Amino acid sequence: MTGLEILHMPYKCRAWLYIHFNILGKPDSQIAKEVGKAKSTIGSIRRRFGIHRDIPRYQDKNWMYKQIIEKKRKTKDIAIELKCSQANVIQWANKFAIPLSSPYAKGAESPFYKGIVITGGYKNIKKYEHPRANSNGYIAEHILIMEKKIGRFLKTEEIVHHIDGNKLNNDKNNLYLCDKSSHRKIHNSVLKLTRTLYKNGIIKFDKEKSEYYWAHGV
Repeated sequence: MTGLEILHMPYKCRAWLYIHFNILGKPDSQIAKEVGKAKSTIGSIRRRFGIHRDIPRYQDKNWMYKQIIEKKRKTKDIAIELKCSQANVIQWANKFAIPLSSPYAKGAESPFYKGIVITGGYKNIKKYEHPRANSNGYIAEHILIMEKKIGRFLKTEEIVHHIDGNKLNNDKNNLYLCDKSSHRKIHNSVLKLTRTLYKNGIIKFDKEKSEYYWAHGV
């Protein structure tokens, strides 16, 4: 394009359009208003130029995988390079299921650790970097303890069972690793045992308290 054409039709210049769309962050509607053209016209020209909205690098799964897994870079260093918070880098790595470290390496020393919360009867610890952490960055403590014991992350089909039935007792000797099928078998055996004890008058059921109790005050 000639200088005169750029002056009167800047939106037809790829460099000008890229700067306004990506660097200045203007939407098609704003650019269209500034140059007196329809939004669809600007969008059509932009797509023809192959100009798309740039995304932060930490939202690029392949780039993140290369930095964290192949180059073994720390999330803190990545955050400094991208001029963003470390939390953003960790959250997106977690979303992409990119492991940042062993599940037990940092524990309470993690900058994101904020103590224990009880959810569904289980103790949960703040650990953003864990691939199984929920949207708030929490992961069940019994999972972390079992992973530390076996030296790896749990597989999707693996479940940690509390032997004494107390979900808050996360002593490693009270935790049993099994698959979903075995876990159902364990709970079915508890129900079967309860039926047997009730049938033989060893335990009874209190309707007011909604609980079973020993018939002879054991």
